[in-house]
Parts: sequence; structure tokens; C-alpha cells
Amino acid sequence: MSNLMMQLAMMKKKDYFNEFKDNDVIRVIFGYKNEKRYYSDGYFEMSLRVWIGKEYFDKFLNDPKVENNMEVVKLFRKTPFFKELAKQTIKIDFKNWDFIVPSFFKKHNIKIIPYFQLGNNEDLTPNQFFSFLQEMKVKELRYITIILYSNSIENEYKFLHKR
Repeated sequence: MSNLMMQLAMMKKKDYFNEFKDNDVIRVIFGYKNEKRYYSDGYFEMSLRVWIGKEYFDKFLNDPKVENNMEVVKLFRKTPFFKELAKQTIKIDFKNWDFIVPSFFKKHNIKIIPYFQLGNNEDLTPNQFFSFLQEMKVKELRYITIILYSNSIENEYKFLHKR
């Protein structure tokens, strides 16, 4: 288990919720995907979640003209901050089963949440995740998409504690 996973898994539920409470809906997905089109035969994706603080969405959340979270995401994708975020890569340390956190993440208090998935709905253990990536010789994870998910914190906490 990586240092990151260990730190999050060791947190008490209250502390974990307090850490991520200001954004429980929007998650950025980083991972590996092949060149096939989404939903096509042969499409392959392995991913993890990335948490970004609410302050990067406040401008849109506080705008009365913005009606829903889909619009928030659409507007967020047009920002210089998002454009820089989408260029980031998370390097993989296979020796320690950990991630090398980009300085951009550190500067903006962006957190990697080791919620590992294959495609959209199959959870992976850390062993499966790192083993698949190593087998495929994937050395870094890149931006894939943004998801909206209510109760992200509860779901992620349960995932981290069932391991």
C-alpha cells in the first residue's frame, strides 16, 4: 500500500470527511486509456480520482445564471487553471506502489484519491491497478475527464476502508 493510500486509510471518518467536504460532487479522472473511442469495442481505461477544492468552482457555483453542475463543469473547462490541470501527469513509482505528485497539484492543494477503477464501474485493488499498469508499461497517468458524483466522499471512504 502506498504512502498516500496509507495516509487516507488511517484517517478517522470525521477527519476524512472534513478534508474533502467542500467539494463532494466534482472529481477529475486521471488514468490510462487506449486510443479507441469511448463506448467502442476494445475501449480500455484504468483510472483514479483527483479532488480539487471548491474555490476553483466558486465563480460558477455563485453565478445565478449557472443552473446546474454540468454547466459549472462546462465553464470550468474553459479556465486557464483547467487547461494547465489537463496538461499534468501523475508519474508512477512501481517500486513503492505510489504516485509522484506533480508540483502543480501541491501548489493548488489538489489531492489524489486512490479510488482505482477499470472502465466506469469495476473497482480494482491497488495490487490489480499497479500490476496492470506495470504489465502494460504505463509510466504516467493523464487527464481523462471530469465526473459528477453525489456523495463522492462517502463512496471513496468506503472504498479505501474495504481494502
